[in-house]
Parts: sequence; structure tokens; C-alpha cells
Amino acid sequence: MSHHHNDHGSKNRLVITLIIIGFVLGCWGYFIECDPHQPWYSSLANSVYETFGLFELEIPYGFIEKTHHHLPWQLEIARWMIAFGVLGFVFGLLNVFHWFNLLCNRYRNILVVAILRALFQKMNQVLGNIWHKVCTGERFVFKQLVRLVNFTAIIQSSKSKNFNGELYIICGAGERGFHILSSIRETEETKNQTVIVIEKDATKQGLERFVKKGALLIFGSALDSKILQKAGVLTGCTIFIVTNDDLVNLSIVGELQKLVKGKPVTPEIKCYVNHQQNGFYDRLNQLSSDRTNLKFKVKAFNTYDNAVNKLMESHSFTKDLEAVMRTQLTSGPHKSLRVLVVGADLLGQTILVKLIQVLHLAKSSPVTFTLADHDIERKIQQLYNAFPILSETYCQKYSEHYAFRSEGQNENELLNYWKIAPLKIDTLLSEVEFNYDLVIVAIDGENQMLLANQLYSAFVAQLKSDIFVFSSEKIGLYEAIIDTKAQDHNSLTHERSIRQFGFLHDSCSLEMILNSDNEEYAKSNNKIHDAKKPWDELSMFEQDSNRYQGLFLKLIVGAEIKPLLDEMFKKDVNQEHSQDGKSILDDICEEHCRPSQAKGAEKQIEEDFKEFKEHERFYELLGRLGKENLINLIKSSHRRWNTFQLLHGFKTQQLDDVNKTSYDKRKDELLKTHSCITSWERKVQVSEYYKNNFKSGDTKMILNALYNELTLYIELKKKRNIDHVS
Repeated sequence: MSHHHNDHGSKNRLVITLIIIGFVLGCWGYFIECDPHQPWYSSLANSVYETFGLFELEIPYGFIEKTHHHLPWQLEIARWMIAFGVLGFVFGLLNVFHWFNLLCNRYRNILVVAILRALFQKMNQVLGNIWHKVCTGERFVFKQLVRLVNFTAIIQSSKSKNFNGELYIICGAGERGFHILSSIRETEETKNQTVIVIEKDATKQGLERFVKKGALLIFGSALDSKILQKAGVLTGCTIFIVTNDDLVNLSIVGELQKLVKGKPVTPEIKCYVNHQQNGFYDRLNQLSSDRTNLKFKVKAFNTYDNAVNKLMESHSFTKDLEAVMRTQLTSGPHKSLRVLVVGADLLGQTILVKLIQVLHLAKSSPVTFTLADHDIERKIQQLYNAFPILSETYCQKYSEHYAFRSEGQNENELLNYWKIAPLKIDTLLSEVEFNYDLVIVAIDGENQMLLANQLYSAFVAQLKSDIFVFSSEKIGLYEAIIDTKAQDHNSLTHERSIRQFGFLHDSCSLEMILNSDNEEYAKSNNKIHDAKKPWDELSMFEQDSNRYQGLFLKLIVGAEIKPLLDEMFKKDVNQEHSQDGKSILDDICEEHCRPSQAKGAEKQIEEDFKEFKEHERFYELLGRLGKENLINLIKSSHRRWNTFQLLHGFKTQQLDDVNKTSYDKRKDELLKTHSCITSWERKVQVSEYYKNNFKSGDTKMILNALYNELTLYIELKKKRNIDHVS
């Protein structure tokens, strides 16, 4: 309490001192400008009287004219000292009010900048053109300075607050960073949590948006360990690294890793790092593979990748895919799914590669991807350089060398995974028959909606799905046109429309980056696969493999089974199908889940299938699906896994290359080889070599996915019935 009074007294003494010295200097300044023929005492009286006018923060214009706008230096100093004294006195009076204290603590630095600005303007008046040449950017500099001290004041004033809950740190105050912050504030569980934004450029446009969202700003480089410590990473946090430079993002992860190495971090650090270029994924995986500190977890994400995830979760996309599946089930064995991707830049390539890793149908015929672009020759070569396995020539040589053709088989299995057909956009628009099951316009620019409208207008009668158009922000210009078109065409029995996806608000949301639902699904897949390592000990690459498996199971298995479930629940239990299903499950357990030599494996398999066998309608679902279709689904799961490995640069590890028949020797992440990257039939040989049944993992995952789809369908059906009754 005494300290507060002493501080208040010293401020009062400072104000009084400023006023006294300013008054004396003011009298002196006025005195030397008085008429020399006037008596000294009269000049002194006039000087004192004029000096009192300084307390009004004004000098008489007549006096300024008299001095030809060149005030004595004594008067220049005096008017500033008295101005500070008066302001100090007024602030002292207002200091009794609590609201004024808060206002001063928050914006006191702006006052300093305003005073400096006034001084610079005065210098400009005095020195004229010379000063103007020296400070051509003066206005810009001070505009940025006001912004800087405003944010600094906010950070300083918030230091005294005690924050509770989880800490979120965002490295990079760009568009991605802002949308992540917005998502944190819009999510009920996190809206009141502390968010710190680290930004290197204090003059960056749009920083005010972060302040309005309640973020605390730290200006400095996230590559500086001191800045990271100042932000509080060692106390445990969720950190999003979203600068516009992949190399910088990678370096920040490395700096974080060095910072936390050997230090106790409680709770854990969850690191989500954005990458746009494909080449940085492997380097991120290498950093994440250091499992010396399991409290430091790294997950890579890509906004384009998240955009496709959001698209595949959308009702319109799954509805169109289900319609394709219904056609597949009733068509011949060689019916192929045809997907059109318009745009072959980084966005189009990312979407294509994502779909190749997920769209593996139970039918053996490959999915045909048509990639269209104005400069398709050059861009398709870029794609093949980044992912050599996508080139048919390379794929042919690879599959022949690495035994994807089993004995007695005429077809090469790997060549039936996918087919890529490059096409010029002009050729596409001139086509007479538009025979595509799914259409995606993947152009991150100004012309994507115009091109979508061209496709829609030309081929609306032949469209088998909606046209899905990427757009990071909603394009209002075309929305009215699209809605009108959709209504007009609906009246003509055309039900297709243009749908936008890929909004940054969605792809940078917590829901898409954290992806908690799919994360749990991926963890359960890891357990089902009899993995010896728990989830937290897997590398980023191994975790992502399970995440893709989760996407595949939810999208493809769900779409393939939905028509059967619709048909099944129109009637009561069909005993004939149930009996067939029981026989199928017994056969599958015998053929594909034959226990390994591990102790207790047979008992474990019985335990795994106990839940399935207790659900009567699960047998019926298997009976309706049929053994052949079930095995095809299981094989498609293995094809998807093969594709993921091959696209990430892994190759088949020949059995002769292994020194001992150990389960742990089946793969080498350093050399990027894996013995199970092979045809489904050859997996038998690999299983015998390692004395472990590698077919059981895919089988159990498909059966588990079928069971999950069945139980979810029943729950939704019950909910709809309750809603209908109410």
C-alpha cells in the first residue's frame, strides 16, 4: 500500500516539475520577443500573462505571425513541457476511475506514438524539403508503428492474466493461421482457451483480425528457441505450424524437437505441420520417427488433402458414389469407375493421388482417372516425376520384377489398381459422350467456376454426378446463376448441380486437422492388424497408413454395403441368407484367419469374431454379400495398402534379401522396403516365410467395417423411426 502512495507521489512531483520548468521557459521565450522599447517590468508582466495561455495548449496566432513562424527554442520546449504537465494532471484526476486505468494500461503506447508523430511533423515544417527527402516513408512508418505498439500493449496488458486450460500456438499469421484461430473460437470446447500467434513480420496486413479474435501476438521467428519458450511450448501445447514456406515449417519442427529433447514435457506437445509440396512429407516423417520423446507428437496435414477429405465426407459425394456402387453390383465384371479431375497443378495432383489411395473397389477392374489440363503434357510428366509408380511404363517394369504376377495368372495385378488417362481441356469440352461417374474441377484460381459452368451447360443431360468445384473461398458471383440453373434443370428432370468444396474455413478447421473420429478409427485398425507397436510408438508414416485405411473403410465399404442394407431391412430376417452367412464366416475364418504359431493366437481369433457371431443380421448381411464379393473386398483392402506404400516410395523386399525369418524383418523403413508389398496370392508365401498369417489383418478389418456399418445403419433407422413417430 505504501509503495502505491510513493509511486503516486513521485508522479505528482514530476507533473509539478514539468509545469514549473515549462512556465519559466515560456516566460523567457515570450520575454525575448517583447518590444525592446517597452519597460522590462511591462514586458515581464506580458510574458507571464501570455505564458498562462500555454495551459490552453495554444499559442496566439498573432504571436506566430510576428515571429514569422519561427518560435524561440525556449517557447518550443515550454509548450511541450506544459502540455505534458497538463495531460499528467488530467490523467491524475481520471486515475481514480477503474475504467480509465484499464484504458491507459491497454493503449498508453499509442500516446507515445502520437507525440512522436507530432514531433516529426514539426521537424517537417522547420526543415522543409530536406526533411521530406530524408523521411519519404514517414507516414507509412508511423502507421505501422501505431499498429505494432497497439499489439505490444495488448500482449503486455494480458501478461498479468491467469490463463487456464489448454494452450494453442499458431506459427504464421496468414490465412491458414486465421482460419485455425477462428475454428478454435467457434468450437465449444476450445473457444475460451489461450491462443498465441507467432509472427515474424510485425507490419503484416490483417493482424488486427487476430487481435479481435482474442489471440496474443508474439513478434519474432518461430525458428528462435527463445521465442518458442516465451510462447510456452515447454508447458505442453497444441501447436499449428502454418507458414507459407514448407522448408520453414520443417525447420520449426526440427527446432521444436531439439528444444524438447531430454526435457520433461507435461502435458504432451501435439504438433500439426502444414506442407504443400510432396517432397517434404518424407523429411517430416524422418523427424517424427525419432521416438525418444513420445510426448512430442507430429502430424502432417495438407489443406488440399483436407479439402478432399471434407468432400468425401459430404452427403452429395457419398450419395453419388453409392449410386455408382449400385450400378457396379449389377453390372458385368469389367465395369470400371471413371473419375474426371480437371486441373493438373499441385491441387489437381494432390486430389488425384488422394483418390487413387482411397478408391479401390471390390470389383477387380481398375478405376480410370482422366486428368485434364491445358498444358497436360508437361504437368503429367511432373506427376510421374513425383510419383514414378503412376507411370504405366514404370509400373509395368516394377510389377514384373517384384512378382505381382502369381503363377498361373495371365493378368498383372498391379496394372489393375488404376489407370491414368491424360487429356487436354479443349478436347474434353469437344467430347460428344461425357461418360464419367465423378467429376471434380481442381483449379485453385479465378477460372474454376467458369469452367464448371461450361461443363455443366454442355453435358448436364449426361452427368452421372454433381460437378464438384474446388474454391478456397465462396464465390458469390456464380452462386445465383448456379441456383437458377439447378432449378431450371430440375424442372426438366435434370437433378445435377455444381457444388463447391475446399473452403479454407473447412480445410483449416480443428475438425479436419485433428480429425478425431477418423483418428480413433485408425487406432482401432492398428489394434485389429495385430500390430506389435502401440499407436504412440508408430511413425507418422505408419499412422497415416492407418488413417487412409480408415477413410477407405468408411467410404468404400460403406458405399458398397449401403444398397444391400437398404434391401435387407425392407423385410424380416431371411433365414436362408443367414445360414449362408454363417457358412461364409466359418470358411473365411478357416482360410484367411488361420492362426499363426504365436501362443494363444487361435483363442484370440475366436475372441475377435465373438461379437460378429452374436449379431444375427450380420450373418444375413454376409449371406447377401456373398463369399466372392467379401473376398474381393478383402483383396481391395490389400490393394489400397499396396498403393499407399508404393506412392510413398516403398518397394517390395525380396525374401532372399532377409537374413532371418523374423516378423520384425518384414520391412525396413530406412531402405523403404516391405515384404508384403506384393500380390494377394503371393501373400501366402510371405506368411509362410515369416510364420505369420498376413492375410488375417485385412480380413478382420473388412469384417469389422461391415459390422460397424450394420450397427450404424440400425441406429440411424431407429432414430428416424422415433423422429417420425414424434
